[in-house]
Amino acid sequence: MRALVLEGGGAKGAYHVGAWKALDERGEKFDIVTGTSIGALNGSLYAQGDLELAIDLWSNLSAEQVVAGDTELLEKLINFNVTSEDFLPAIYYLRSVIGKMGLDISPLRKLVKDTIDEEKVRNSKTKLGIVTVSLTDFKPIEVGIDEIPKDLLHEYLLASANLPIFKMNRTQGKIYIDGGFYDNLPINLAKRMGATSFTTIELGAIGIKRIPKNIERRRIVPVDNVGKILEFTTDNAKKNLKLGYFDAIKVMDEQLGIRYYIEKAVDDKHVFESLMGLDKMALSNLARVMGYDGMDPRRFTFEKLTPHLAEMLGLDSKSSYTEILIALLENIGDSVGMERFKVRKMSDWIQEIHNLYKPGGIRTNELNLFEKMFFQVNVMSDAQRNIFYKTVYEKLMYEVKL
Repeated sequence: MRALVLEGGGAKGAYHVGAWKALDERGEKFDIVTGTSIGALNGSLYAQGDLELAIDLWSNLSAEQVVAGDTELLEKLINFNVTSEDFLPAIYYLRSVIGKMGLDISPLRKLVKDTIDEEKVRNSKTKLGIVTVSLTDFKPIEVGIDEIPKDLLHEYLLASANLPIFKMNRTQGKIYIDGGFYDNLPINLAKRMGATSFTTIELGAIGIKRIPKNIERRRIVPVDNVGKILEFTTDNAKKNLKLGYFDAIKVMDEQLGIRYYIEKAVDDKHVFESLMGLDKMALSNLARVMGYDGMDPRRFTFEKLTPHLAEMLGLDSKSSYTEILIALLENIGDSVGMERFKVRKMSDWIQEIHNLYKPGGIRTNELNLFEKMFFQVNVMSDAQRNIFYKTVYEKLMYEVKL
């Protein structure tokens, strides 16, 4: 049986739905969906088969639909963006929250009741499982839909997403808190429900993750920051919907790239041959700048230049020549404002970068200012690194064809 496992993470949850859309377009179906907190809420929408509802909900979601009160001030507090003018109102707001024993989530309660159809979820072929923690009993609660008492699904979902800053509510006389305090990525629950194959959609959120040993899973993980737990803004949600969609495609198609999406049609042999064909005079000039004057150009390429690039780009010694080249090109793509969210062939991507890049932007004196610092990667500024990336690209890679 196949399971989809959704990590908790509050407002980051739009990422789940973007990935779900990509999986759905490829005809991927799951017998089980488990989730914690926002993962439980999105998992319910998955179980009832309402992808379009989920997309519409997240595309238009605002803080006012989650918490009551001054959401604009709350957003400023979350983002540590309180000005001197906001200081006194912020103090009064916090005192009010403390006095009421937490944020009022009555809007979220209404949203859950309006969107989650308990009958649909119970009758679904995809079985839902959720995690919460009983504060009353000091124990975790991991339950499948068949273990949740009838007419209490909404309460259990809210219990799974009950952050400590929210006002506590009782369900059947007990107080529950967010399931992330026990297991924010409930693979174990999916396994207990009979799953043998696991796809996890992760959010990089805080919380305990009890990953079973010796278990293989397909992971969809954001490389970008997907925002803060309470950052319920339309812009953040739309960005995460798009990011989740393209990240899922990357995983399914085993694409190349970190921030970009490149079809896997080039192997390391082709990249190696391209590096072997780099202009010897240009290599010698760059070797001189880096302090390797007189070194054989080919040895310089593979023994000095590529290891330096890998270190600067944050890659380890296991990285292939293809990965190093792509990481360099991603930096150049970012510098020329290339659109990220598009699947490209490697040759088309390189050509598009070539078309956007304007050569001649690096001055000799800029290199001379830091040419002796290449051995001290940790003390190089981002500006210095970017100048070096552009120099390598402009002097060596501008004519590369793959």
